[in-house]
Amino acid sequence: MIGQNAAPDRAAWLVGGGEMAKLIKAKDWSETALGPIESWPQSLRTVVSLMQASNSPMSLAWGAGHVQIYNDGYWPICGEKHPVAMGQDFRECWAAPWPVISEAYETALSGRTSYLEKMRMFLDRYGFLEETWFTLCSRSDARALCVNSRR
Repeated sequence: MIGQNAAPDRAAWLVGGGEMAKLIKAKDWSETALGPIESWPQSLRTVVSLMQASNSPMSLAWGAGHVQIYNDGYWPICGEKHPVAMGQDFRECWAAPWPVISEAYETALSGRTSYLEKMRMFLDRYGFLEETWFTLCSRSDARALCVNSRR
């Protein structure tokens, strides 16, 4: 039983997930363009919940601020950018590979599906550029971008 002085769970809707779900619940989202987590629209809550339940590496960029949210499978892709990358502008976080992924990103934001297979990218995840290969697929409703990434 919850005591009278217990703080309400601002993200009771986020059920399951792992460490990233805990981070999402603990983060002060009012410091981002998304605003407080309790004011998030149902559509964002649903996407975040589904993503957190997935084992596949997934990242979401939402809204005009392109605010990035990701799951447990994705955080190793962030390297040392984690945990700052959670809630960061996706374009800022991934500035190094932006020339490779920007077209797919803009395609997704226009509401069309995008698929990049075996894309060579140079990522700065540990303070230096490293060569990586990913397959990215994305779909958007013109407000969000979901990226399923594989090393």
